[in-house]
Amino acid sequence: MKTSENKYLRIYYSIINNARSRGLDRKKLKKTIGYIEIHHIIPKCLGGKDSSSNLVALTFKEHYVCHHLLCAIFKNNYLIRQAYYFMSHIEITEGGKRVRKRVSAKMIEEFKKFAKDHKKPISEETKNKLRMLNSGKNNPNYGKKRSKESLEKSSKSLKEYYKNVPKEKEELRRKHLSEKLKGLPKNKEGIEKMKLTKIMAEYKQSQSTIEKKSISLKGHKGVSDEMKLNMAERYGFAIEYHDEFNNTNYTFPSISSAVKYLRENNILDRSFKYIKRSCEKEINGFKFLREENIMIQRKVLAPNGIIYDSLSKCAREFNTSRASLLLWINEYPHKGFKFID
Repeated sequence: MKTSENKYLRIYYSIINNARSRGLDRKKLKKTIGYIEIHHIIPKCLGGKDSSSNLVALTFKEHYVCHHLLCAIFKNNYLIRQAYYFMSHIEITEGGKRVRKRVSAKMIEEFKKFAKDHKKPISEETKNKLRMLNSGKNNPNYGKKRSKESLEKSSKSLKEYYKNVPKEKEELRRKHLSEKLKGLPKNKEGIEKMKLTKIMAEYKQSQSTIEKKSISLKGHKGVSDEMKLNMAERYGFAIEYHDEFNNTNYTFPSISSAVKYLRENNILDRSFKYIKRSCEKEINGFKFLREENIMIQRKVLAPNGIIYDSLSKCAREFNTSRASLLLWINEYPHKGFKFID
């Protein structure tokens, strides 16, 4: 940080430290000082929260000066500059009323120039809302087909564009395409190999499909807790823990959930490996609810011909859970997964 920015920070925190001694009781401060505004010490756009430790009661002048100092410290932040610009349009009367004030033409021009160079940031929530609004049947062009005339026009415009494109850009475009087409097969043997590798792609999910599923399942009530426990006992790695000190039994659908619950409730602070080993050997009060759960270390043959050292590694590779893999091996052999002795 530059020396000038350090200077502005010192002034900024000197105003805030003086104001902190007043407290945040508005009724008392209105009697003593008059009109008061609440200010975020660390602005919300920089990750500041609405907690009392991040709030200060300031007069209008102090508030205006603080925002002016923030603009000097964070010169390229759009939201901080916007807040200062809107504050400069307001004036407070003696009675404590907010009155609209005219701003100089110079300040308006400066803000317009700044807005051109620095675009307003869009949050992820608004981006998701826009995607939902413009996707599927909500899209105005949904189900419409382009006419032959419009297709011919677009093809002509593209041809004209590529005629006027300089040679350097055209070479870069061709190189980019050649790099993309390097891995694609050209012979019949290569195409057959590619078909075999597609088996792997069926089990792996792309990010777009995961996002679609998450959006579709937002309104879904989900599976009940009883159903989860039954599935965990049948196909998962459900465990049981006997606490000798309190003489109580705990059941968990997985080892990771056991680690989390025992740590949060200050019952036992142990790692995943410790609980797993003690479940396998049935010591320290831990044990698996089913004997089949010990098959975690057995080798698994996948449909693509690759042998994995354990069930968890295979599940990680195919982006599924160990419980679903166990179900495929035991009840759906046509999927192509099986244990190797």
